[in-house]
Amino acid sequence: GETIGLLHLVFPEGDSLDEDRESLMISLGDVIKLSLSNLRMREVLREQAIRDQLTGLSNRHYLVETLPREIQRANRDQVPFSVAMLDIDHFKHFNDMYGHDAGDAVLMAVGELLRNSMRGGDIACRYGGEEFLLVLPGCNLDEAKMLVEVICSEVRRLSLSIDAVPLPTVTISAGVVELGRDAPSMEALISAADHALYVAKENGRDRVEDWRCRDLTWKD
Repeated sequence: GETIGLLHLVFPEGDSLDEDRESLMISLGDVIKLSLSNLRMREVLREQAIRDQLTGLSNRHYLVETLPREIQRANRDQVPFSVAMLDIDHFKHFNDMYGHDAGDAVLMAVGELLRNSMRGGDIACRYGGEEFLLVLPGCNLDEAKMLVEVICSEVRRLSLSIDAVPLPTVTISAGVVELGRDAPSMEALISAADHALYVAKENGRDRVEDWRCRDLTWKD
């Protein structure tokens, strides 16, 4: 019952739509209608395949598909390129104390904040569970760290509640790494960012650390 297109016929003066032409046009319309519906369904399925339904962010599948291409572009254009791994602090506490609805509310709020904080060309992904990964083309390490620190500050200011019950202040920890000799590939970037995130948690959470926080070497 949904209109997805309009087939408009124009005949020369004195000509008309006879029964054979009408039958042909109905058949043609049915073929076009089916094709358009299939294309739309394919687009919906692709969107579902690359989009996290809870947060509205890209998902890990999209990241694996896109990140290598972004790295190649950064290397080709010789521009800075950074990645940040973010994790919601004490997320299990929200689920245990307030239920999974509260946990979902926190994830959705952080996802919305990340969507609104990204520059054009940036990518924010839900990496898994309460972890998020940001792809920041054109950002060197210091710029990326500054951007993520602003995001941490914005998360801290979120005011959330579930069933009229205020939730505790949400904080995030993050690790940032820049593409380079020590982290030249997707795997190395993610590993380095994850390690820097671990250091941020070790150092008290609610903070941002970068790969320079430890004397680390990653092999491609």
